[in-house]
Amino acid sequence: MSEIHIVTLGTSHGDSTPTRFNSSTLLEIGDSLFLVDAGAPVNALMTMKGYSHKKLRAVFVSHTHDDHIGGVPGLVKSITKRGAEHPPVTFFFPEAGVDTALRAWLSVQHREWDNGSVAFEVIRPGVFYRNDDFQVTALPTKHLLDGGLSYGFQFDLKSGKRIVFTNDLRHDFSDFPDVIRREPTDLCFCEATHIRMPIAIPELAKCPIRRLAFIHIYDTWHGDGERKLLDLCKNLPFPVTVMHDGDELFL
Repeated sequence: MSEIHIVTLGTSHGDSTPTRFNSSTLLEIGDSLFLVDAGAPVNALMTMKGYSHKKLRAVFVSHTHDDHIGGVPGLVKSITKRGAEHPPVTFFFPEAGVDTALRAWLSVQHREWDNGSVAFEVIRPGVFYRNDDFQVTALPTKHLLDGGLSYGFQFDLKSGKRIVFTNDLRHDFSDFPDVIRREPTDLCFCEATHIRMPIAIPELAKCPIRRLAFIHIYDTWHGDGERKLLDLCKNLPFPVTVMHDGDELFL
């Protein structure tokens, strides 16, 4: 399998800012594209960067807050315009009923889209997606305090490498995925809005992480604050990056 290309399309927190859009990360694996979360304006950002919706195969939504799911209607619109002759794009949602709400929203726009171009699945804990290049495991988190479902995602690649997205966590870091604490992670995407850094950084230092990338960046860490965050992390035993919209990584 060839090199994995990752683009952080949107790296903000619950609101977009003058320099960051809502959460969405694009993975280019082989000839196919995959999205982790789909905050707005993910559809426009894909188009602006020249990524074809025809290559999109799956969208993995960690939880149903607007900044992680708000771009889905636009994606569905663009995907269904291409017709049903291509493999469908599967949207994986953490809870049942999201597709029903989506259908209702698109219907008021007079969109005809039941043409086989999209499919919807509900995420279950454990391995929930496989193809020839990788598999994805859902890691339950406790971000939604009202009992709603939320997940981190673990990508295990055919090459043997592992990428983990913590996605949104609790402030006390108690739901940080245990697999990152126990097993080597080649690239960990960790959110930087809800967690408290004085709690998180000592715990991160104990983890067999090979590279850490912060996404979902809170206002505190914007601008000059980015240097402060990196200073807090300077003693971690692995390289640390604060990601921006449009940044690229290769693995």
